[in-house]
Amino acid sequence: HSYKIWMLVEPETNYVYNFDIYTGKLKGAEAGQASRVVNQLIQPLRPNRYHVIGMDGFFSSVPLFRSLYDRGFYAVGTTHINRKGFPKSLLFENDSLNRGE
Repeated sequence: HSYKIWMLVEPETNYVYNFDIYTGKLKGAEAGQASRVVNQLIQPLRPNRYHVIGMDGFFSSVPLFRSLYDRGFYAVGTTHINRKGFPKSLLFENDSLNRGE
């Protein structure tokens, strides 16, 4: 078995607000896992305070970011342009950037 620990951490003080220990899926793929984890982790935070929630590409999605915004949170994160729901209007080529920038 492998374990994953997901945490909600305040970046300036490294204070851990919440965490989740993932021991593996039960059977089959777990639909909506990333959104479920983020929503569970932010439970200690009061909505409509516009905390900025940062995350990596596993968790980032347009529907999740919209949901967070509707509840009074900002969100930032890495993403992939082929992710479901990624707005095509944001696709552009920037020749001045190197891969990964």
